[in-house]
Amino acid sequence: MSTSTESGVVLKEDEEATERDSSAAMTMEDYLHYEEEAFKTPNHGDIVDGIVVRVDPDEVLVDIGAKAEGVISSKELGLRGEVESIGLEPGDLIKVYVLQPENEEGNVVLSLRRARAETTWLVAAEKQTDGSVIDADVREQNKGGLIVNVLGLRGFLPSSQVARAYAGTLESLVGQRIPVKILEVNRKRNRLIVSQKAAEDEDRARKREELFSRLQMASPHTGRLSTSAAPTG
Repeated sequence: MSTSTESGVVLKEDEEATERDSSAAMTMEDYLHYEEEAFKTPNHGDIVDGIVVRVDPDEVLVDIGAKAEGVISSKELGLRGEVESIGLEPGDLIKVYVLQPENEEGNVVLSLRRARAETTWLVAAEKQTDGSVIDADVREQNKGGLIVNVLGLRGFLPSSQVARAYAGTLESLVGQRIPVKILEVNRKRNRLIVSQKAAEDEDRARKREELFSRLQMASPHTGRLSTSAAPTG
C-alpha cells in the first residue's frame, strides 16, 4: 500500500480495498449458500438452480448441489433428440425441474422443459395480476374461439372476447399476432384464458386520455368563467 500523502491517493486506495473486500464477501456468501444447498435432498416438483457439467449427445449432466449429479434427457430439453441445438455449454447456470429425486443409477432426473414451463406459468399469473397487455400468436380456430400462444403457453381466446371488429370473422385472425390481456390462469388445469376485447378497451381508454390531455394543453381557456363583462339590462 502506498504511504504517499498526496491528496486523494490514500483515499482512493482505501476505496479500492473496500470494493475488493466487498466483492470477496459477496463471493463467500454465494459459496456458503451453495454449500448449504448441497445438503438438501431435492423433492419431486422442486425448481432448483444447476450448473451444466457436461453436454452429451443424449443427455446433459447438471450439478444441482445434491449428493449425486442431475441428468436431463434430450426429451426433457424441449427438443427431439437435438441436445446440441439447445445451446447449453459447461458452466451455464440454469433452472431445472426435479422429475425424480433418484433413479436406478442414483442420479436426480431433471427437466429443463418443465422448469421453463413452470416459470412461465408464474410469469403469466403476474401478468394477470398487474393487468399487462401482452402479445399472443393466433394458431388456430376451434368451435368456441381461437387457440393462441401466450408467453410460450397454449391459451384460449373465447369468441366472446374477440375484438368487435373481428366478430364473426375469427378465421381472419389465424396467423396474426394480437394484443391481449390475461383473464384467467389455472396451472393445475392447464387453463389460460385471454381477451383481445379487454386489451382493445384499455387501448381505447388510453388514447381517449391522451386526446383529452392534448386538448387541454392546446386550449387557451382553462374553464374558468370570465367576470370582465358586467350583465346588461
